[in-house]
Amino acid sequence: MPEAAAFLNAIGTAVPDHDIHHAFIAWAQDRIEDGRSARLFARMAARSGIDHRWSVLDRTSNGGSPVSAEGFYAQAPLPGTGARMTLYAETAPALGITAIEALAAQLPIHGITHFVVASCTGFVAPGIDQIIARRIGLSPSVERLLIGLPGGALGFLIVVNILIFLLAFFLDYFEIAFIMVPLLAPVAQKLGIDLVWFGVLLAVNMQTSFLHPPFGFALFYLRSVAPKSIKTMDIYWGAVPFVAIQVLMVACIIAFPGFVTGNISQAVDTIKGSGADELRRQIETERAPPGAAPSTDGKTTGGAPKPEDAGSELERLLKQ
Repeated sequence: MPEAAAFLNAIGTAVPDHDIHHAFIAWAQDRIEDGRSARLFARMAARSGIDHRWSVLDRTSNGGSPVSAEGFYAQAPLPGTGARMTLYAETAPALGITAIEALAAQLPIHGITHFVVASCTGFVAPGIDQIIARRIGLSPSVERLLIGLPGGALGFLIVVNILIFLLAFFLDYFEIAFIMVPLLAPVAQKLGIDLVWFGVLLAVNMQTSFLHPPFGFALFYLRSVAPKSIKTMDIYWGAVPFVAIQVLMVACIIAFPGFVTGNISQAVDTIKGSGADELRRQIETERAPPGAAPSTDGKTTGGAPKPEDAGSELERLLKQ
């Protein structure tokens, strides 16, 4: 089968018209009190090769930069995340659409099938990819992907595992599996993460839900059989090393994926057919009399048929 080739047919770009590079360098330089550090910063800025730093921040009334009087960063304390994300929500989609319009001037974009948005400065609900897709009239069938989490796939895994670990303090293993896994698995798949490996990683992490308070079932079981002389707090502290082992295993699985995926190719050669085929084979093996073997068509060879039981009913349902 010939390999598919991909080509870069056109590029559309857009940048704001406000160059704040030199103003930013001067502003940062003045904030460094140590003389040696200030000289080091000056050398780094000179050797960086950066000549322009474009910004969506408005000019002041007298044409000044965001770090000058009346500018966005003029007042102390500096603007927080909320103020910066509000500005991002107002300006990022418009800048992206400007770049797409430049692209549309070169090639028709009505045949787009995949739309990838990368953002490293902020996030906005319901997502900059969805906002831009709606504004330029992309079909709902277009495959969208938003890449914005710092660190890419590794950053996603770190954030997800921290989230699962914290949820395990208050939710049971099965509750986390039924609520969070359907939300996280599609994102992991889009990032190119092996879903079998990802499932094992989450399972190892979720095992901590049995071990730490306030709802760790293993702690409750131990409390029910432990002597009254052992305090509940002692049980909690005693579980800490085992929680640390689970966290260490999560780190090992991330660092060494082969722990999980090393033998998958061998399993494919061992288990053949669908899950229903394997279940039918096991049922036939249990029902077959001594000396009889299940055939490939699901019928046993030799021996008299047994009366209907739960296995027979399940087999009948599988054949329907």
